[in-house]
Amino acid sequence: MKPFTFEDAFVLADTYDETELYYFIGNSKVPSMYNNNKIVLDFVPSAEELDMLEENFLDYAYDLNLSYYSFVMPMNQSLSPELFASIGEVGYQLSMTKLMVLDPKDFKVSSKAIDTYGDRLVIKEIDESDMQAYIDFNQIHDKAIDAEFAQQKQNYYPWFLKEENTHALAAFVDGKLVGLSDIIRHARSYEIDNFQVLEAYQRQGIGSLLQAWVVEKALAADKMVILVADADDSPYEMYIKQGYQDIGMEIEISRKIEEPIIADIQVYQADPVAYMLENGLDDEDYDDEDYEEE
Repeated sequence: MKPFTFEDAFVLADTYDETELYYFIGNSKVPSMYNNNKIVLDFVPSAEELDMLEENFLDYAYDLNLSYYSFVMPMNQSLSPELFASIGEVGYQLSMTKLMVLDPKDFKVSSKAIDTYGDRLVIKEIDESDMQAYIDFNQIHDKAIDAEFAQQKQNYYPWFLKEENTHALAAFVDGKLVGLSDIIRHARSYEIDNFQVLEAYQRQGIGSLLQAWVVEKALAADKMVILVADADDSPYEMYIKQGYQDIGMEIEISRKIEEPIIADIQVYQADPVAYMLENGLDDEDYDDEDYEEE
């Protein structure tokens, strides 16, 4: 079987651009969601090369109204000491994610939730009647990050669920939504994303039951199960115990675009034609035809 990579993971996007050195994925509906608006590199840049890549990134930032620089390094490649020191000086945040792959036959499910809640616990797919509860549940996490981000995500969720290969799975206890996961169906796998359980219901086996539902689907379709996990998050150890294999890591760096540039982007967004005329630009400088819809 062909090895899984991070390119097998789902990213909801409406903009795509590819060059010899990188590809860009963008989501105009959620411009503050930096992991959905990013340059994915084919190489690890030097500090000087990153400066030039930032200039390239701004082309996308003006077009999509982005507020963050975001760059993803090639799978299983680390930053050089020089680059690590440089990004710290200018305020980049570094995150590492792990690609986890599960052969569904190896999954170790827990019966704890059934033993605790019995028939009071219901696992079901989100439908139209549950949509608002699904959005409200996600907004708890989104609002803790940023109010503008949370507002943008309200448009994201219905769009996500309308995709042909996506749906959401939820756990209800006494009719209350206490846990959920987004599920993406790929040609070779089922992907688990946006996996979360309310704090008061964690460590009670509810997350295990949500995964067991996906595992059953994967077994029936002869597919694997994949997910992307934060390397320093406690669920990572849980996934290992459940039978997932750690396939590799990916480093992403991101930081806020400078405020004067953000202000200039807002001017451009308000009236692109007037902006280009005033700055002596032409259509080729901001040519939407350079981008393809995902």
